[in-house]
Amino acid sequence: MPEPTDHAAFLAANRFCVLGTLRRDGRARLSPMGYVYEDGKILISTTRSRGAGRTARREPRVTVCVFDPANTGKYLTAYGTAGVVEDEALTIKIFSHFRGHALTGDELTDLRAMIAREGRVVLVMTPDEFYPR
Repeated sequence: MPEPTDHAAFLAANRFCVLGTLRRDGRARLSPMGYVYEDGKILISTTRSRGAGRTARREPRVTVCVFDPANTGKYLTAYGTAGVVEDEALTIKIFSHFRGHALTGDELTDLRAMIAREGRVVLVMTPDEFYPR
């Protein structure tokens, strides 16, 4: 497991997590997601209509469990709150990060169309507690 001083480095080095949000009936909604860690925030692209976007908008307390796919014994759980923002530029930044390059031309045009068509939003999660600490 990561040491407490390694939280930011571990979050920055990995890209996959399981996002936990609270359903109306109190049970957890768990969704595997890609994420970007930047400036102390976990950024996750989803849509307005998917469970993650709907439930986080209603109940901002979320949990994110980040793991290293090469060594699933290494993980970090972050607890905190998430805001749901509609921000095309931030969504483009997340997709550019995943693709490993700045998006331009047709690739950018296609992504903008997808953002509009799918109703893409960004969960901006602020961790306030970690396990292991």
